[in-house]
Amino acid sequence: MRATLAAYFVAGSLLSLAGLLIGGQVDAGAVQAAAVMVPFLLAGFALSTPARRLLDRGWTRPAVLALAAAGAVALLAQTALG
Repeated sequence: MRATLAAYFVAGSLLSLAGLLIGGQVDAGAVQAAAVMVPFLLAGFALSTPARRLLDRGWTRPAVLALAAAGAVALLAQTALG
């Protein structure tokens, strides 16, 4: 499942980047901001394999569902109050 999601993410990112380039929305500031994030991307990639051993213990799915539910409740509360 991770590989499928990664493939969709890469394809979507490339399409988004192409659209921004065509629209003239990529400037030096955007490239500099992206360059600042590259070390963090590499660190995340390097840590993903060791972290997988910790996350694949059966509690990842309930944690993701709880986080999604909390976000939905927060959005509903914000809509109701604002």
